[in-house]
Amino acid sequence: MSMNKSEALLETWCSRSGWSCERIPEDSQRTPDYRIITSGIPLYTEVKEILATHEETRVIAQLSERGWSDPYGEEPGKTIREKIKESYPQIKRFTEVEHCSGVLVLYNNSGMDGLGRLDHYHVLTGMFGLQTVPLSIPKDPHLPPIYGRDFFGPKKSVASDRNRYLSGIMTLYEHYEKGLMIYFYHNPYALYPIDPVLIDVKNCIQYRVNSINLNWELITTGGGD
Repeated sequence: MSMNKSEALLETWCSRSGWSCERIPEDSQRTPDYRIITSGIPLYTEVKEILATHEETRVIAQLSERGWSDPYGEEPGKTIREKIKESYPQIKRFTEVEHCSGVLVLYNNSGMDGLGRLDHYHVLTGMFGLQTVPLSIPKDPHLPPIYGRDFFGPKKSVASDRNRYLSGIMTLYEHYEKGLMIYFYHNPYALYPIDPVLIDVKNCIQYRVNSINLNWELITTGGGD
């Protein structure tokens, strides 16, 4: 089986970090891509590469030809939700039996600069739902609208009753100065959460969700940077 760039980068990352990374042979059922062992703890990963959409291909061409592009974008978290849905059966198959962690690994190979559809906000809303603001209109037309507190609304991918064998999402990123990095987003609802210390290595940035501020907060363990 030929290896795509995202798989090659994951194997490179594991080698540099001292993690064991074993490719899982395909069989008649859906299997995850890799079994990784870090500090003696196994976890299973499914790897997905994000390729350019028709719209992104158009935008890249416009930037190349004229230096600017038409507006573009997608519903927040749409790609993340799709990849979780595609990957979850593979992740669950082994983690359910072995009672260990499962991770979705994503890489932006669309040709767009930066994280693209894998940026922090897309991961946030892809996992926990669309950011929603309740709005009340007073009967008196002279009074201003009343805004309630933000909350995570529809289209959740993880919850206390949903996709709990997914321990987190890892995004691979090639930084122009630091080189290969990962961002790791922990799932607070995971049946088998990953101890941040286990993956605390150089160029690994970890986040947990802050449900009050509806945003990610940095996890610091004192190990890697």
